[in-house]
Amino acid sequence: MTNTKSKVGFAPFVEIKRPIALSSENYMFFVSKTAVFDNFKLIGYLNHNETRGVLWVLNKIKSGIYPIENKNWSISLELIHSSNKILTKNAKNKVLFKIEIISEVNLGEKEKGLQFTQKNIEEVKKEFSKSISKDINQALKKSFELRADIPHFQDIYYIKYKKPLKFDKQRIAVSITVKPFIRRFGMLKN
Repeated sequence: MTNTKSKVGFAPFVEIKRPIALSSENYMFFVSKTAVFDNFKLIGYLNHNETRGVLWVLNKIKSGIYPIENKNWSISLELIHSSNKILTKNAKNKVLFKIEIISEVNLGEKEKGLQFTQKNIEEVKKEFSKSISKDINQALKKSFELRADIPHFQDIYYIKYKKPLKFDKQRIAVSITVKPFIRRFGMLKN
């Protein structure tokens, strides 16, 4: 990651926890946050949602369980495939990056009482899209706060225009489009 135009990389921050039971001498390791490095210097940390947002932008999320909820229900989606495309273009005094994410999911665990009507399925898709967009926006906000091109926009720009790009909030605009597809309902019953 540090061999990019931005010279920014990130890595999991692993913590060691003492055992819960006093009889056990094994320590537990867990990833608590993500460390961000600029030119090999630690400059800050990303929380869970910010990390997930960066991974969406970098097209590193391929599968897993993705929980979403709103005020009336909660559900877990099984990610079976995800891909993205990032387009860039110059517009007046700004550089526009358009992020398009296509994600295929299976409906997994659901809360009792949620009926799968076409309206509810569309609402699940909408909430899933909002959740991904929110994660990406949080990641971009943190990138601008740290003044570090974590999503590597400078590389994308350089590939197209063969010119360097300064990573600046005033110069960069981002639009996010998420297209979710629900493929199967798994073993759910109404």
